[in-house]
Amino acid sequence: MFKVVPDQLRISDGWVRCGQCAEVFEAPEHLQQDPWMMVSASASAPAANHVPDSSSNATEVESAAALDAASEVAAAAEGIGQDADDEFWALPPGVDLPPPDLQPDLEPEAPVDPGHEALLEVPPGEPAPAPVSDFLTEPSAAAPSPQVEPVPDPALQEVSFVRDAQRKALWQRPQIRRVLMAACAVLLMLLGLQWILHERDRIAAFEPRTRGLLQGLCVPLRCTVAPLRQIESILVDSSSFRKVRDNVYQLNLTIKNAAPVALAMPSVELALTDTQDQPVLRRVLFPADLGAAAVLAAGAEWTGAIPVSVADGATVARIAGYRVLAFYP
Repeated sequence: MFKVVPDQLRISDGWVRCGQCAEVFEAPEHLQQDPWMMVSASASAPAANHVPDSSSNATEVESAAALDAASEVAAAAEGIGQDADDEFWALPPGVDLPPPDLQPDLEPEAPVDPGHEALLEVPPGEPAPAPVSDFLTEPSAAAPSPQVEPVPDPALQEVSFVRDAQRKALWQRPQIRRVLMAACAVLLMLLGLQWILHERDRIAAFEPRTRGLLQGLCVPLRCTVAPLRQIESILVDSSSFRKVRDNVYQLNLTIKNAAPVALAMPSVELALTDTQDQPVLRRVLFPADLGAAAVLAAGAEWTGAIPVSVADGATVARIAGYRVLAFYP
């Protein structure tokens, strides 16, 4: 058995575990009154009600009653000590048997029975070691003052449901909740700012009035607001490639913007192929090489003729076809 205080049972919601069999049970269903308090009360009752008498016969009767009460205390202590070997009864450290001196009113001349004297001098016996509890610890000899808050037991910190309860209580504190709400608001603002910076070209294309604000935002961040690049809306509407003279060719090209907003003018990759459709020569033509503007208006088309010269005569002899591809570098 273990001595417990209300604070210990309140922390674990009344659940304890036996240190010998590891069985978990509810302590409130098995609470018992302290046996030492019951024995002490029964033993001290005759002494408290005793009134000394001057006659020798009264002294002997009172002495015998006191010695009988002391023998009952010793017998109770011996029985509890034996139960400690079989069950898990144990005296908490620092708790002693009631004092054997139960005859304060006896005169020195009064005879004492040797057998009774031996009972009075019997020590309480060495208590069996108390089992270690996962949840409860042995109380100290002196009861704590009600004004002093008990120190949390380190063993209780290892209990799963105690840790869960402490964690839930921590997150339910008003200060913690306010800090979390402020942190969430800051993170949302940062996420929104990151999205604006990533999609600044698209925002400026669909909402031209925001271009000035976005450009002002890009000044400290060292970024620029450029025309929107949306290659899936760029179409090579038509193209042709023909030879003008020995090593000079001409590329005719029409590029169309199918988006509802203005897009950046793409670059063009021209690949000259042989009879096996294998590339013989590649060349990249930027908007400046094409002579086109940097921005292609919504739904607009651009048409141009670009001369292409090939210096190697062996390469010229292999040219049999071409391919055109629009892309953003």
